[in-house]
Amino acid sequence: MKNAVFMLIDNIVKELAKELKVKDGLERFLSLASLERLKLQERSNLGAAGAVKKRVRIDDLTYRLRKESALIAGAKNMLKLFGEQKKADQKSVMNAHETCANAHEKLDLIRLALKKYSEQLPQESPKVSSNCVIMHFCE
Repeated sequence: MKNAVFMLIDNIVKELAKELKVKDGLERFLSLASLERLKLQERSNLGAAGAVKKRVRIDDLTYRLRKESALIAGAKNMLKLFGEQKKADQKSVMNAHETCANAHEKLDLIRLALKKYSEQLPQESPKVSSNCVIMHFCE
């Protein structure tokens, strides 16, 4: 009697293990199907997302352009102050010159990138006209 009960329990445990494997397989299949569906949606939205990414990139470049312009203005002010001093620290003067030169190089690169991304936007986009104003303002 005990032997038959143990065999029955053993069979039920084996059946449960099979059912759990089937359940896991089905969950994996549904998960993969869901991922594929999301990938397809992402591909279909890629055209719209590309324009959004370009606008975000332009906003980031505009921020960097303003930051580098402020850095140049600060370096020029430091050079002006050092020029007014009788005995200026040469290391600080050289550092200010180097900062100004590096900022000018970065500013030129940012302008080129802004021009590139602005050309990729539609002409009616407000970012195109505002970037023209910003690029000339920061020269």
